[in-house]
Amino acid sequence: MSQVTPMPDKKCKCFIPCQLLFLFIGLNQASFTITNDQFVYSGFAQANLNLDGAAIITPDGLLELTNGTFNLKGHANPTDLHFHALPSGYVQSFSISFVFSIFLAYLDKSDDGMAFFVTRKKISSELPARYLGLLNNHNNSKASNHIFVVDLNTNQNSEFHDINGNHVGINIKSLHSMQSHDVGFFDDKTFMFKNLSLISREMMKCG
Repeated sequence: MSQVTPMPDKKCKCFIPCQLLFLFIGLNQASFTITNDQFVYSGFAQANLNLDGAAIITPDGLLELTNGTFNLKGHANPTDLHFHALPSGYVQSFSISFVFSIFLAYLDKSDDGMAFFVTRKKISSELPARYLGLLNNHNNSKASNHIFVVDLNTNQNSEFHDINGNHVGINIKSLHSMQSHDVGFFDDKTFMFKNLSLISREMMKCG
């Protein structure tokens, strides 16, 4: 189950049901732990990330994946991390938390969103737009894809059977979500679910 809170921090939580693993997602302040491998960023100015596509670190230390232009893609990742515990070889659990904002050039138009992903292959040549820079029209859904994705979708793609244009999806080897849920949060006081808009330009914390 992932948890999302609007910023500034309120006592509210949002979730997407997930039985695959414990995952927390977001994009401004991140923490990631796998045995002795970890990274913690409070701003990205000194983060030493591998960037490609349109991704840059802004002068004030923010990670900007794209600049708001349609059909761009950008990737940011740290050095390689080891998910298998030795000597057993078991895949270990992990968590990540960050603050993000999707800031579009037009309030009434949306591109396709952003994603957190885990893969062992290089994806710098994959397609933007509905493929989120992760896959393409030839390899989507192939069994040989070793990729896990949590996507924040801001556009409904019928090709991938998206539930709507404002949801969180969990994907394995494909951009067809195994599970998806509306973006929003449960208010701790009323226990009511309230929707959030990914394209509201507001900061949101996932984690």
